[in-house]
Amino acid sequence: MGSHCAIYSVSTIDNKEGQVRLRKNCKIGSHSVVMPGVTVGENAVVGAMSFVNRDIPDNCVAVGVPVKVIKKIQSADYADSTDSND
Repeated sequence: MGSHCAIYSVSTIDNKEGQVRLRKNCKIGSHSVVMPGVTVGENAVVGAMSFVNRDIPDNCVAVGVPVKVIKKIQSADYADSTDSND
């Protein structure tokens, strides 16, 4: 998780409540806001400064205000980005 992120379980704007679920190996870019009741899927990547007001599926890249899925991560893409031999 990047710096200056906000994760809310209660929203005073629309009175929504709910547990936020961050699944295994997800990544949240800096200055992002995650709203109540949202699940960020396994291996999902949320771009910096995003407003996450809906669930993000596993193995996806999502960005924007409001957040939008822009790409599915293929297993080969993920393996390349986590290779520690670089």
